[in-house]
Order: sequence, then C-alpha cells, then structure tokens
Amino acid sequence: MKEDRDPAQTRPDRKSRQPLRVVNVSKKYGEVDALLPTTIEIRAGSLTALLGPSGCGKTTTLRIIAGLEYPDQGRVFIGDRDITDVVPNRRGLGMVFQNYSLFPHLTVFENVAFGLRMRKTPEDKVRRKVAEQLDLVRLPDAGGRYPRQLSGGQQQRVALARALATDPDILLLDEPLGALDKNLRENMQFELRQLQQALSITTVLVTHDQEEALTMSDEVVVMDHGRVVQAGPPHEIYERPQSHFVSEFLGAANILPIHIDDLPCAVVDLGQQRHALRIDAGGGVWNGRASLVIRPEKCWLATTPPSGANGLPGTLVGHAFRGSQHAFQVAVAGLDRALTVYAQATDIGSDSLPMAGASVFVCWKPENAVILEEADRAGR
Repeated sequence: MKEDRDPAQTRPDRKSRQPLRVVNVSKKYGEVDALLPTTIEIRAGSLTALLGPSGCGKTTTLRIIAGLEYPDQGRVFIGDRDITDVVPNRRGLGMVFQNYSLFPHLTVFENVAFGLRMRKTPEDKVRRKVAEQLDLVRLPDAGGRYPRQLSGGQQQRVALARALATDPDILLLDEPLGALDKNLRENMQFELRQLQQALSITTVLVTHDQEEALTMSDEVVVMDHGRVVQAGPPHEIYERPQSHFVSEFLGAANILPIHIDDLPCAVVDLGQQRHALRIDAGGGVWNGRASLVIRPEKCWLATTPPSGANGLPGTLVGHAFRGSQHAFQVAVAGLDRALTVYAQATDIGSDSLPMAGASVFVCWKPENAVILEEADRAGR
C-alpha cells in the first residue's frame, strides 16, 4: 500500500539557506520618500512579513531586494554576497505575485519549466524537476492543463512551484494570496507556511493583511511612511505594540488616556469623569501622561465592579454576532470612541446576551494592558 506522506518530507536535502540583509537602503521617487534609510535582517530559513498600509514602503523594499528597483543608497546582501548591482535573474530569487503571472498560452508543465529552460537546463533534468515541484505542491497530474483550467488556489500552487523550481536562495511573496476568497486564503496560509518550513527557505512576504502576517511569519516588520516602526515575533508585535499606529493597525485596540502619578496606580482622565486603575508597569518607570492599550479579547463585561481587575462603567450601545464570537461596543462617558469587547460565542448563550442600553463594566486584568509613552492623540 502506498504511504500517504507529505512530498516536502521526502525531498532530498536542499542547499543550506542564506540570511538576507537590507542595509541602510532608501528610495525616492521625485520629491517623495518612498523608503527612508531602512535596515532589515532576515534569518536564514525564516519567513518575515513586511506589513503596512498602502504607501508604507513595503513593496518598494521588496522590489529593491528583487532588483526591480535600484536604491538611492544602501546595499542588499544574501549571506555575504552583495547583490545590489546584480541583475534580477542572477540574484538567486524566486518570486510569486498576487496575480500569479502565469503564461496563459503555456501548460502547467511549461510554466513550471520556464525558468529552468531559460537557464539551459538539460531536458531530462527539466522533466524530473517539474515533476518534483508539482508533486511538492500536490498537483502531480496537472502538467498538461492550462492556467484557465485551474482554480485560484491551484494557480497559486503552480506559481509557487515555478518560483521554487530553480532552487532559489530567497523566496519573495508579493501579496500572494490577495486574489483568493477568504476561506481559501486561510487554508493557503497554512499550506504555504508548512511548505516554507519544510523547505527551510528564507522568505519575505509583503502583505497589508494583518491576520496573514501574524499567521504565517516568524517575524513581522511593521512599516509606515517609508520606515520600520516595529519589528519582532508576531505575538510580541500584537501583545506589546510600541505605538498607537501599531496597536491599531494590528487589530482592534481600546486606547485610554491615563495619568500616572504613583505606580502601580493610574487615573483614566475623561474630563469630568476620573477612574482609578491598577496598571502593570512591566518594569518601566512611568510618570505623567500616557496611553493604555487593551485588546478587545482581553476584556470582558460585568454587571458589577470586578474584584482584582480593572473596570470602567459604561452603557452597551452595540452588538454583533460573528459566528465564533460576539463583539460588543460600550460607550464610556468622556471617551469619543466606544470600547470594544470580544467574547467567544461558546461562552455566552443567546438567552444571556446583555441588551442594548444596559449598564455594564468593561473589565480587564492589569497585566493584559500595555502602556505607551506617547500622550493620547487629539480626538480621543
């Protein structure tokens, strides 16, 4: 009986992977700073996501790595090799685009074989390599089909097989799942990540999708206005944001203006309303105005003040059922924006949902909030 194994686990060992370094790289288009001097180091065999809104500099960074743009300053290295002046097809890169860029007039086999044939690879090796790649992406019988005969997910796999066929040192993914629907995109996140880990190939993923970055990467590099604003493991970026921008870009966040006089105590200053809180300073020294960030899933609702936790009184003004969870909005006097609370659907029965207009407390544990040094912004 044929054993059902992951093809990636049966492949021969690939050549040792190389780290990627972008050192003090910048780029201007006319008077616009698309990328301010930026340094990013990516560990060998890891997947790093460049995350940020449109115009933040992530795509410019990827294009400089790929050799499609030349930096105004700075250098790009694969291992100890300076590739800044190397033409794209000699950099040892594989690349997958959002639209896959498959040749519609070529079969799947011919698409995957394209890069190998451009390198004058002997035909017998081309056939072996293409078969190996199609087996790797679980499309062993698709070689004779055309891209139009494939689903979006299958086209994405073919594009990946083509990118990997030349055994690149670095894999570049430019919004590779953006054209897929939500369910397929989520499945492909796991599949692509498992394949990257099995091959241990150094990978750069460009995305504006926060969930995709958190799900797939070893490290997230958050960018804004042409610069890196925070970098680190996904859980660290999410749980311990260092700015309002990062806290709000990586999911919903409740941000409270506070005043710290005497640790571990603080005051939520809401104009006419002032509420005492206990905070976790995390070893820092804090004094004066700051902001407190609490993720909605770290909060819960209560009808009475909590014991051993913080609680802000407010009025329930909104509720949405999202299948796996409930989302509540609570208006707090003195705050311009309602606080958001997430609760797992399994934890709340339909007969026990609080009603709009109910008086509630938004509660959280001190250790689940993050203090930001920057003062609250205008409009909060």
